[in-house]
Amino acid sequence: MNSRFIDNKKCYVAEKGDSEISLKEASNITLPIKNWIKNISTDEKYAIALIPFVRNVIEYTKGNNDLNYKLLTSMLHLKSDTHTLTIFNLETILKAELPNDVINLNNTSNKIYDTIKSCSTDCLSSNSPTLDEKIVLSIGIRLQAEDFIVEKLRNKIPDIDKKIQKCQTGSLVGKYKEFYPLENKVIDILDRVNLMTPENIHLNSFMYEPLIDMSGEHLCKLYKDVSQLR
Repeated sequence: MNSRFIDNKKCYVAEKGDSEISLKEASNITLPIKNWIKNISTDEKYAIALIPFVRNVIEYTKGNNDLNYKLLTSMLHLKSDTHTLTIFNLETILKAELPNDVINLNNTSNKIYDTIKSCSTDCLSSNSPTLDEKIVLSIGIRLQAEDFIVEKLRNKIPDIDKKIQKCQTGSLVGKYKEFYPLENKVIDILDRVNLMTPENIHLNSFMYEPLIDMSGEHLCKLYKDVSQLR
């Protein structure tokens, strides 16, 4: 449906709780990316939510060998440089890829990995996570799951974070199952990571509609479960 004809006051999101199903007025569903860019300086979560979308634009226009594409990939998946990247790196990329918009981020010296974790934790307090918050949670879930697996397998598969390049989360979960087949509780959590968080969040609505439909409560619970793996 063309977003120009969507009336937020007539759109509702169903939230299933432990004892009831409630309908809540939808928010930020009309031109969400434009709104995130407009408000990017007010909340770090908007910058984080833009990462997969800007990465997708670069993939379409410049290809996956572009440096900015690779840096954004390192913000979505655990790579050898993930823990060294900062908000300044993200700000520089957004300024380059969104030239018609004024991009000024706060706390530019902060590590992007830590910022994703803190933003994800902030999203846990939302009664009904919005699309941007669900994207942030999904990124936080996958990064922490990959970080956990890489640390567990680093001594078994040297340079594992460099060897797996495609379908990274799924491949890492598969390797974890090979080496720890009896860790049923952990495997159950990792399987939920693969099932509930999209490997790629693309620009077209077909790819992020599953996140709109995904229960925010379930995403929050999965984030908490993944955070407790360590």
